Amino acid sequence: MNKKLLCLLMFVFSLGLTFTACSSDDDDPVNLTLEKSETSVDQGATVTVKITQGNGDYKVSSASETTATASVSGDVITITGVAAGETTITVTDKDKKTATLKATVVGYAEQIAATYEGTLDIPGMGVSDLPNEIVLSRGDNNNLKLSIETLTIPMGPDASIGVTGIAVKSVPVTKSGDKYTLTETTENIEVKIVGTDDSIPVPVTVKGTLENGKLVLDIKVAEVPFIGDLAVSFEGIKK
Repeated sequence: MNKKLLCLLMFVFSLGLTFTACSSDDDDPVNLTLEKSETSVDQGATVTVKITQGNGDYKVSSASETTATASVSGDVITITGVAAGETTITVTDKDKKTATLKATVVGYAEQIAATYEGTLDIPGMGVSDLPNEIVLSRGDNNNLKLSIETLTIPMGPDASIGVTGIAVKSVPVTKSGDKYTLTETTENIEVKIVGTDDSIPVPVTVKGTLENGKLVLDIKVAEVPFIGDLAVSFEGIKK
C-alpha cells in the first residue's frame, strides 16, 4: 500500500472518530431549567412559564390541583389558579431530569382588598350621599373582611349617633367574568355606640358586587339601640 493511500485512510478514520465523539457529546442529557423558580397567578386566571433548557417530552404535575393545575405545550407551562394558596409544580423531561416551580394563587378576596371611598344612603332615615369609607381585606379562610371604622347617623339638624366596630370577618367571594360577587353573609358582631362604654351584640348582613372598579354594597345592621334595624347602601371606588 503506497504512502498516500495510507495517509488518506488514516485521515478518514480520524474524521470518523471525531464525528463519533461529537455525536456522543450531543446526545448527553442537559439539566432541566425554567425561566423562573416561582410565580404568582390570580384565582381563576392563568400564567405561563417557559422551559429554558431540557431534553424534550416534558410532563408537569401539581402537588395540589385544588390550588393550581398545570399543563405543558412544547416548552411552555400554563398554570391555572384554582383557589388561594401555594403549591409546587414539578416538571420532568424524557431523561428524567426534573425542575420545580413554586406557584402562589392570589384569591378573589386579596385581589379586591383595598379601601373604597364613596357615599352611604340610609333610606329609612332620609339620609343620602353621606361620605364614608369601607375597607375590604383578606379575612378568615381566604374570605373577605368588610370593615366600617365609624358609621355616623344623622338624627336631626344638630344630632347624630356614631356606631363603631362594624366588621364582618368572613364574606365568601365569587367571580364571573370581570364581576366579583360578595355572597350574602350574616354575622353577630359587637358594635359600640359612640359616647357609651358598652359593646352591643347585633346581627349584621352584607352583600354586594364589584365590577369595573365600582363597589356596590347593601348592609343591614339589626337591632341598633335607639334606632332599630338600619338598612345602608354604599357605592364607591378604590381610594
